Amino acid sequence: MKSWAKLAMVLVLVAGLAIFLGAGVESLAQGEGIKLVIAGRDGTYGNAMQLAVDAYLEENPGADIELLKLPYASLYEKVVIDLKEASGAYDIIMMDDTWIVHKEVQG
Repeated sequence: MKSWAKLAMVLVLVAGLAIFLGAGVESLAQGEGIKLVIAGRDGTYGNAMQLAVDAYLEENPGADIELLKLPYASLYEKVVIDLKEASGAYDIIMMDDTWIVHKEVQG
């Protein structure tokens, strides 16, 4: 994949997170005991997400956000288990769109 395409995908992810976090998580920003757990990829994707989380926390110091930056295979495995067991371990899951068609995720 070309580097500009990777950059574009990272920017879309960061923008999506920024919109979500800025759109209505007031109790999170006010530090009312709510923890947001985000499961995502490591590497470039994780670094971009970390920038977005850090920027949000700078503006909202009372927020509690845990960003899990996992290797691709590990993230897929954890997502499948979480969705099958309906454990609700993650509030936001950054996953590949191709995973949706897999039977394990549809389960």
